[in-house]
Amino acid sequence: MRDESVTRVFHPSAFILHPSSFSCLAFSTIIFALVIVVVCLPFLLYSNDFLYMNLTYVENVPVQTQSWIVALLGITRASPDALTSDFVLLRYQTIVTLLAAAGIAFVGARRGWSLYLAATLIAIAFFLTSKKVMGYYYAMLFPFLLVETLPRKRYDLALIALVATTWISLSPYYAAWVNHAHWWIYAALGILNSVFFVWLFVSLVSLRAERSNPPSSLEIACFGFAQHRHPSTRFARSGALLTMTGTLFVSLGLFANAVLAALLQPLASGNGSPIRAPIVAAGMEWNALAAFAALIGLSAIALLGIHRATKNVGGTLPRGAWGVVLIFAPLFFSVYTLTKESTAILEIALKAWGV
Repeated sequence: MRDESVTRVFHPSAFILHPSSFSCLAFSTIIFALVIVVVCLPFLLYSNDFLYMNLTYVENVPVQTQSWIVALLGITRASPDALTSDFVLLRYQTIVTLLAAAGIAFVGARRGWSLYLAATLIAIAFFLTSKKVMGYYYAMLFPFLLVETLPRKRYDLALIALVATTWISLSPYYAAWVNHAHWWIYAALGILNSVFFVWLFVSLVSLRAERSNPPSSLEIACFGFAQHRHPSTRFARSGALLTMTGTLFVSLGLFANAVLAALLQPLASGNGSPIRAPIVAAGMEWNALAAFAALIGLSAIALLGIHRATKNVGGTLPRGAWGVVLIFAPLFFSVYTLTKESTAILEIALKAWGV
C-alpha cells in the first residue's frame, strides 16, 4: 500500500491541473511577487551589501552541511581542500533548491496537500539540496511537521524526526578547519542523515496519500478534487508506534537535558578554543567531571518530574524513552557545557587513533 501510494503521488497525472486550480495558483503567484517587490526590491536597488550577499556570495558560499552534498563535493572539487565545486548541483544550488520547492508546491496543489505538508516537504528538500545548513536551520521543520503529524496521531514520525534532527543539528560537519583527508567520514555521516530525510519525505507523502478524512471545501475549491478516494485507514486504526506520552516525555526530556547542560557551563568554563584541542581546558578536568555528574543527576531528577507530569496524557511510556534522553547527555555536555564543537572532538579522536 505504501509503495502504491507514493507511486500515485508521482504519477504523471499528478502534474495535470484541474481548471479551478489555476485561480489559486495565480493568486499565490501574485502574493509571492508582491512580497518580493515590496520587501526585496528596495534593498536590491539601494543596498550593495544585500545585492552581494544574495546574488553573489550565496552562489560561492563554501559547503557547510551534514548531508550527501559533502560526498558530492569530495568527488567533484578541483583540489583536496576546496570547499566549493563547479559541479552543476553545487554551483547552481540556489536554483536547484527553488526548482525543488516549486515542484513540490505544484504537485501539492494537484494532489490537495495541506499547506503544512507542502511546507514540511520543502524544508526537507532544502536540507537535501542546500550546501550550507547550520544546526539551527533544522528548527524550521517542526512548526509544519507537528501540525501535519500530531492531529493524525503519528507521534512516531514526530518523535523520530525530533530525535534525529537533535543529533544532526549538533553532529560533526565538514568545515574549512578540519583535516581534509577525513572528508569521506563526514560524507558517510552526511549520507546517513540524507537517507533519514528521504525516508521522512516518503513517509509523510504516504501518510497524506492514506488519509482517512475527506478533503475540506477549501481543498476542493483550490485544488480541484473531482472525486475523493477513501484509502486504507490502517494508520488511524493501529495508532502510533510510540504513544503521546512517549513523544511528550522524550521531547521535554531532551529540552530539559539541553537546558541543564547550558546552565552548568560556568562550572567547566575555560579559555580554550571551541575548535582546537584539548577537549577540556587544562586544570579544569575535575570541574568538568563534576559538571557531567551533576548533569546526569539533575537530568534524572528532571525526567522523574516529567514522567510524573505526563504519565496520564495518553498511552504507556516505552522503556527506551529514558535511554533515548540520557544518551544525548554526553553530546549536550560537550556542546553546551564545554562549548566544544562536536566536529573538533571527532577530529581530536581521529588524530589520537592515527586516522
